Amino acid sequence: MWNIIREHMSTVAITAPSDVSLFAVDSLKQLSVKFLLREEIASIEFQREFLIPFQTIFMKVEKDEIKELVLNCCNYIVSHVLKSLKSGWKIIIEILLYSIES
Repeated sequence: MWNIIREHMSTVAITAPSDVSLFAVDSLKQLSVKFLLREEIASIEFQREFLIPFQTIFMKVEKDEIKELVLNCCNYIVSHVLKSLKSGWKIIIEILLYSIES
């Protein structure tokens, strides 16, 4: 089910008008934070799965304001979920590296 939601939200964030894109990214942030605060089972990398849409959006969107919001979401997620963040670090770091390169 998450695969369908993630694809839809990513597509909306990339292709919709700015106000709708901003809403989609913010909604993803809120949903992700709720799930990232849950205890992660060691053998499952669900945190990474919940953060993939941010990476997809950041790499494909052309609007700078959306990219900035994705970076702000990463900052928010790290600030609020720091102690619980495990497999999600990989996506956060990849987004930051991509932002430096572009």
